[in-house]
Order: sequence, then structure tokens, then C-alpha cells
Amino acid sequence: MNMGNGDVMKYLKYVLVIIVIGLVVFIGVELFRSKDAENQDNTNTTDNRIENTNTTNNNETGNTTGNTSTDDNTGNQNEIQNGEQLLEQADKTLTARGWAGASNNVIGLKDNILYFYNKESGEFKKIATGIEDIYYNTDDPEEMIAKKGTNAEILDNEQTFLIYE
Repeated sequence: MNMGNGDVMKYLKYVLVIIVIGLVVFIGVELFRSKDAENQDNTNTTDNRIENTNTTNNNETGNTTGNTSTDDNTGNQNEIQNGEQLLEQADKTLTARGWAGASNNVIGLKDNILYFYNKESGEFKKIATGIEDIYYNTDDPEEMIAKKGTNAEILDNEQTFLIYE
């Protein structure tokens, strides 16, 4: 293959254009990914701030100040009444993930009572009692696991992303 000086310059010019286009596409994709990751981090950070605030409030007030999570005079625990209270007062919350609209579904744990809250529809209900902990399944991060205590009672098992163990 005999290429003259002009042919080599044309070839290099095409290669250079292809490299520049590839770099622009790569940078665009990375910017999109970083923006998406930043949005996901902001959501997780907000959940963590809520969780940390609740832990701090419980530690600061203790059980002697009449905190809403303690027993009242009748021996019954004050239960959370709506989704906003759940987001503010829960000991731990997990947000569903893995499908369109998943982030509207929140599972919250307060005083061993498990609650479900859908932020879009406003649906709120108590779904189990006697739950010790909730966490994401390490094998399938789209699933949540609720660890049952010895006296656990499942009141509602409609959430397919929630597994009781």
C-alpha cells in the first residue's frame, strides 16, 4: 500500500475526528452518570440525615422526657399515625429501588412496628409488629428484609419487595 504525503494527512485527519467524537460522547455519558449518581446520593443522604437526627433526638431526650416513642401511662406505645411522622420519627427507613416509581415506597421501623408509606398516593399503614430490623438484601438489592422477632405478627404482606425472615 503506497500512500503519499497527502493521503497520510487525510487519514490522520479522519482518525483525529473520530477520536474527538469518541471523547465528546464519553464525556457526555460520564457527566450524565455523575449527575444521576449525585441525585441518588442526595436521596440517600436525606434518608441518612433523617435517620441520624432521630438517633440524636432519642439519645438526647432519653426515656425520661416523655418522648413519643416511649410507653404512656396505659402501657401502650404511641404509634405513628401518618407518612410524614414516619419519615420524621422512624428509627430506620428504607426506600424501595429497582423499578419506575420505586422511590415512592418507604418502609419504616419504629418501636418494632413496621410501617409502609407511599409518598405519591399518601397510602400509609402498619404492616407488621415484632420486627427487630430492616435492611436491603445483599443478594438482591431490590429486595428489603424484615427480621422478625419471637413475637412477630405480619398484618399485611402485599409488598412484594419486602421479605420476612
